[in-house]
Amino acid sequence: MSRWLRWYEGTCEDGKFRVVARKAGTHLSRVTNRDVTVTVRDVIALWAFMLEDAAHLDHRGTCERDEEFMAGVLDFDDGMVPAILHAMEAVDLIERSESGITLCNFDKRQFESDADPTATERQRRKRAKDRKTKERDKSVSNGRVTRDSRTPETETESEDKPPIAPPGGKGVKSIIPEGWTPPPVVELPPRAKACAEKWTEASYATEGEAFACYWRSERKMKADWRGTWANRVIARHEAVMRAQKFGNAPPEPKKAPLSEEEQRLQAPSTIAFYERIGKPDLADEVRRKWNIPIGKVAGEIVKDAERRTAAG
Repeated sequence: MSRWLRWYEGTCEDGKFRVVARKAGTHLSRVTNRDVTVTVRDVIALWAFMLEDAAHLDHRGTCERDEEFMAGVLDFDDGMVPAILHAMEAVDLIERSESGITLCNFDKRQFESDADPTATERQRRKRAKDRKTKERDKSVSNGRVTRDSRTPETETESEDKPPIAPPGGKGVKSIIPEGWTPPPVVELPPRAKACAEKWTEASYATEGEAFACYWRSERKMKADWRGTWANRVIARHEAVMRAQKFGNAPPEPKKAPLSEEEQRLQAPSTIAFYERIGKPDLADEVRRKWNIPIGKVAGEIVKDAERRTAAG
């Protein structure tokens, strides 16, 4: 006998599934000596199949279907199921043994109460009781209702005012804080950090703004907004890199032009750079622009600039 299972919002965007897909594709290509692509869609399909089988009351938390059966149901090519399972085991999503495939952290996400055959009936009675309580409260329209006589706040009422998350922390589920901005790249987890370091500042800021706008409009709650943002960075990395490569990325903010005095102060380093890379004609052009004698060394140029600054 099987029961319903919990499928959490954000599961399809979990970065682990992308890692599994890449690992499985690499492993399968090496084994077959040909290029094989395993998609995130394939990984999620197999994960959903194993979750469903593991929801059975007589073997909760363990998928007892064999690889051949799963490949047949999901219409996978030969070798794909073993490759995906191998990659899932490498990232600690599952553990394989003779008794079957154990889904790690199954008990933390699929509660024992879900398997209780009396739970549905108890919930039905509770909802009926709640309806009667609301009807009774509505009927008391002429009498004075004090604060203490009100029924306890229901879950629905509490959802109207979800808690606000502290800036950047883990804890209870809450909506995204007002004014949320993406954390510094150096504070991201290793994989997300490696991705974000390849983005331009404009791309990172634009993606962060889109992330905040989306979740603010959805009014959905998360326990760890930084972790959710890290997963988003990993999921969006390829698209951002394509946009940057083909010129579709947000433009970098323009810097203010240097003043004349700042350009004069940078002249020594500019001349030294051109001479170092074998471009003496460009170095002479800079000397002529700022009336710097050909034989004058960089140190003397800097001292002249400092004297003019002090005198001004």
